[in-house]
Amino acid sequence: MTKENFDIDNWMIRTYRTENNLGRTLPEEIVSYLKSIGNGSSHLSYNGKNLYYGIHKGVMRVYEEQNIPKEVPIITEEEFREFVLGIRYIKEIKGYKVIKDIPFFLYKVGDVISSSSPIFKELHRYPEYLQPVYEEQFKVGDWAVGTSEFLKTCKNDSVREFCSRAFQVASMSKFSIFNKHGVSLDIYNARKATDEEIKKASEVKIGKYTMETTTVGAKFGCQTIPLPTIKGIQDILSRTEIEAHLTIKGEEITLDIIDKILKSFK
Repeated sequence: MTKENFDIDNWMIRTYRTENNLGRTLPEEIVSYLKSIGNGSSHLSYNGKNLYYGIHKGVMRVYEEQNIPKEVPIITEEEFREFVLGIRYIKEIKGYKVIKDIPFFLYKVGDVISSSSPIFKELHRYPEYLQPVYEEQFKVGDWAVGTSEFLKTCKNDSVREFCSRAFQVASMSKFSIFNKHGVSLDIYNARKATDEEIKKASEVKIGKYTMETTTVGAKFGCQTIPLPTIKGIQDILSRTEIEAHLTIKGEEITLDIIDKILKSFK
């Protein structure tokens, strides 16, 4: 199956029976998508059967295997992310990269045909020769933030809080980006952060004071903490056997804060 012949209004995904006779939980993005459809079955219950959840003729349905209409394909979780969420959240294509020589074609393997080309609108017809190049692509070290659409619909307060502030991408998988602590955000729910968002996320505040860097250390208001002292605090807080905690005027100074301070001097 390919994106070209996939019908977003007709598909099913399987939930498996486990040893304790309970259906396993579907991934959160699948549950959220099905509930967002807003018609048909409104519940996602598990009764020990190998049930199939999905969309049939644009309506959310739950079937046992023998009752699935013949025209409705069964897809994997990976295909769900690629076909279903990809269709909803796909980033804008800014060009096509030639991956295979095309007879009588001006472009060669490795060339990128931009969206300004007069033939751009026809290039999607040749997936065996051309690979889309998307506007939003992340790499380790980039700064990311949740899209406005995702932040409006996200019901988990802690996830929404995390995704509303820019963070630096520390690692990646095929469908997700991760910060240095392993907290993830799905790529289709992310965009690149603006310079202003990066600056705000990089600021270090203790109480009402925003840090200023000086030649000798970090300055908060009229107080300056020498750089060697900050490195000493980092060493103490990073020792798990000590389980140390530092509080300044009622505010806990975490290892994350210390790391951000030291990063400002690099």
